[in-house]
Amino acid sequence: MRRWLAVACVLLLGAFGCTAGDEPVTTIRPSETRMVEPTPTPTPTPTPTPTPTAESVGPEFYSHLARSLLSVRAGPSSQTPRVASVPVGTRVRVICTVQGETVTRNGGTSAVWDRIDEPAVGYVADIYVDTGDEPAPQPPCPDDIPLVPTPEASDPPARPAPPSPDPLDQLRAECEAGDYAACDQLYSDSPVGSDYEYFGSTCGERFDFELWGSCADYDFSRLDQLWAECEAGIYAACDQLYSDSPVGSDYEYFGSTCGYTADRELAGTCEDYYVGH
Repeated sequence: MRRWLAVACVLLLGAFGCTAGDEPVTTIRPSETRMVEPTPTPTPTPTPTPTPTAESVGPEFYSHLARSLLSVRAGPSSQTPRVASVPVGTRVRVICTVQGETVTRNGGTSAVWDRIDEPAVGYVADIYVDTGDEPAPQPPCPDDIPLVPTPEASDPPARPAPPSPDPLDQLRAECEAGDYAACDQLYSDSPVGSDYEYFGSTCGERFDFELWGSCADYDFSRLDQLWAECEAGIYAACDQLYSDSPVGSDYEYFGSTCGYTADRELAGTCEDYYVGH
């Protein structure tokens, strides 16, 4: 019986497949062969970086102004138009920073300008703003940020105003020309510690001492005349010079020492001293 089974398996091996042990042989046809394709790895889509704008350039940052009468400019330069003035102690909101004109204050220099949008829109020199230890606490401004708010498209273009002289520069010129009232006004209106303030306080840098806004209180031509008379030996003129001169000035010291002839300051008693000797 096994022999017949073996013969049958040989004859039918190509079609059905079998083994001598009555166990069927499984034949895999070429059409049934399947290739397993690998699953592709998805490529991550990069997250686009948003372009900063004037409204979203960074978190709001409030800071106290360190100086009085700070000028808000249309751009990061003192040569651009002044669009507003901010009093001392006013809070301003800094939204970004930009490099601009170098500004000097109290021996320090900085080219950083702050873009603000409160209480006015424009640029202020960072060196005049109390922004902490860091010179530029906010991110840089975008390249396309406008200098000043642009008008609506339907509005006609605004005609630029003619440039006006800076009031402090005008007072400085008048002070330099010998107007002592202008010197006192320049001292009063200038930022504390500025070159303008010192120029006014020294009456146009005519003296090595500061008069702190009292240049117009003295008749310097009269003081010069008393100096000459004192130097000529008129001790009454020395005493008058001492009495009329600004405190701590060279005029006062010259009169007090009787035209540098006394070995100590006589404080307005030159005539009594020399008459008694």
